[in-house]
Amino acid sequence: MDDETADKLDEIFGLKPSLVKVQPSYCLLPPKIIFYAQKIRDMPVYEDDVWMISFPRSGSHWAQEMTWCIGHDFDYEEARTIILKRSPMLEGSVIMVNGKYDEWFKDLGDSVENITKMPRPRYIKTHLPWDLLPCQLHEKKPKIIYITRNPKDVCVSYYYYCKVFHGMNGSFDDFAELMLRDSGTLNVINS
Repeated sequence: MDDETADKLDEIFGLKPSLVKVQPSYCLLPPKIIFYAQKIRDMPVYEDDVWMISFPRSGSHWAQEMTWCIGHDFDYEEARTIILKRSPMLEGSVIMVNGKYDEWFKDLGDSVENITKMPRPRYIKTHLPWDLLPCQLHEKKPKIIYITRNPKDVCVSYYYYCKVFHGMNGSFDDFAELMLRDSGTLNVINS
């Protein structure tokens, strides 16, 4: 990523470095990915897993709730527990590095370890690109639900999400400009 883009990201997210470019997908992630990338790639995958994959702010939370409820015979009592415990976000320990919800996410523990220890079938949500997902995902062939949404709606929703959950400062115009750059700049998770 060029210096101008890196400086702008550091400015609006209030961290230096706020994001690093990750190979081979060229997506941008918080620097904590360095400690989790191999752990994620080596994570075991099972044929009865259910993976929900999407770009951030594409409706994955709704899909996550519906899928979990359907897979658990509409156990509404259990569905009252926190969704991130029932259906964790694979990269949850990586992305929550700044903002007012940091402590809450830390209390959930290591997302990769939690998923590894979950009873099967596991319901897993992720915004990571295919190249950064567990290697066994290609071999074991679990159920995969891909969620998509109009990019204009994603941009607006993602802007407000970053302001609330990541303490981002910056205008919508700055955010949209960064998101539209060819380098996948503000595609903080996917490129």
